[in-house]
Amino acid sequence: MGTCHPCHAKHGEKNGVVLDTSDFIHIKPEGFAKSKLNIVDRVAADSDAWPVAFGKGYAVEAAMVNGKPVYRKPK
Repeated sequence: MGTCHPCHAKHGEKNGVVLDTSDFIHIKPEGFAKSKLNIVDRVAADSDAWPVAFGKGYAVEAAMVNGKPVYRKPK
């Protein structure tokens, strides 16, 4: 869990957040809209995670954000 700072995809839509813990939570634009996250909101995500390539923290392909399901493309 951490405080969020929104990230944007190449097309300009918000598609995830970077937490103050250095973790990246990928939500996709549809999920970001559903989650209604704002800057400095507290965020907890549930799903698979893997270490980021550079620096510290983890990358998460979120299935749940703050206890609510968000869109996730099937594997």
